[in-house]
Amino acid sequence: MQPIRFAVIGLGGYAQVHVQAVRWLARKGLARLSAVVVREQESRQHAEAIRRLRRQDVRIFSDYTELFAESTTCADVLTVPTGIHQHAEISIAAMQAGFHVYCEKPAAATVSEVDRMISAADGTGRLCTIGYQYLYNTTIRDLKKMICCGGRTGAVRSIRVLCGWPRSEAYYQRNEWAGRLRLNEALVLDTPANNAMAHFLFNALWLAKDDAHSTAQPRRVEAELFRANDIESADTVLLRVLTHEGVSIFLVFSHCGSRVLGPEMEICCEQATIRWQGGEGKAHVVFSNGEEEELSENAGDEWRYGGFLDLVRALRQGTEPVCPVWLTRAHTLTINAMHASCPRIATIPDDLVETVRADEIVPPYRTQTAFRRVRGLDGMLHKAFAQQLFFSAFATPEWPRVARYPIDLDPRGHVPEGQLFKLQ
Repeated sequence: MQPIRFAVIGLGGYAQVHVQAVRWLARKGLARLSAVVVREQESRQHAEAIRRLRRQDVRIFSDYTELFAESTTCADVLTVPTGIHQHAEISIAAMQAGFHVYCEKPAAATVSEVDRMISAADGTGRLCTIGYQYLYNTTIRDLKKMICCGGRTGAVRSIRVLCGWPRSEAYYQRNEWAGRLRLNEALVLDTPANNAMAHFLFNALWLAKDDAHSTAQPRRVEAELFRANDIESADTVLLRVLTHEGVSIFLVFSHCGSRVLGPEMEICCEQATIRWQGGEGKAHVVFSNGEEEELSENAGDEWRYGGFLDLVRALRQGTEPVCPVWLTRAHTLTINAMHASCPRIATIPDDLVETVRADEIVPPYRTQTAFRRVRGLDGMLHKAFAQQLFFSAFATPEWPRVARYPIDLDPRGHVPEGQLFKLQ
């Protein structure tokens, strides 16, 4: 069987990971990189890489519309590691041109966009899968099996998640959409919960559902959103979700603490308590009868590139991928409701923030770059996680106050986009 041909949009930023993933598949004889879309600015930055690609018979396009004009003569799959606000437009156009799609998470900024992506996949018969890479973590998948269909843990009652990943000022300057609520006429809604830590909200919704092929649906959402960086959106998120299945989910995310926290997740079930440590890829399960079990992640890169591998397998076997676009709708609905719950993001006062210099631990890697860090925030994040409390329940008088409104949802509903465009 011939290798699946992949085209990737971009060479910089997260597109590098997509190229690496395709090359990983190529070493297994499953795929090959056949085309790359390189915009003019990138072409100057990556001139030598482009020359190498051309020597490897990889076609170079200056715009994705040029690729689409040739239909699928040079590629079977398009990967979309672009800005959140571009995901729906590009993915839909790609499917209509005949391509299968691997789109980075989240699927899109709004539920209406996700619904259009679902309709395009249904109407064209193309596969559209979304890159929530932690879904392919062996431990996470083993926990889903343990929870599903009357499993040993019993039904899930509550989930709480903590993640603190410091990000520098350069992180928010790396492109035009980072830290934005909207860009021109398009909604972006870039926050930790909808970008770097979107995996952990999605996994919580997925594990909250006692069904192997679906996620729990949000029924009520409340949020408090804050920013210490000079950005439009939030860099610190506290989020409570009550699902239609009756599961309570509480998430604490921030990019402006002083050190890495987690990710860690605690799942309380009828017959077990599960503690997952994302950094180590391990889970410790304590059953109500006193028995204990350890789960651990398989070594290697397969789980990080698992979505790409899964899409190739789905194409070869004629099956549905593990993370089709429709599965991710609940995440986007939650994000939209999160912003409706807290429409005015609170700015943390400068006298609570200090600027320090340290090495950036994620692309674009920089040494001794500037970070805005909130004094005492690490302790607040731990307390919020441990007691499942919003900051407003215990913060000092110096901490900014924020209005929080409960948002009730129908599983198939939307948050009006006009409401989201009024966010401040």
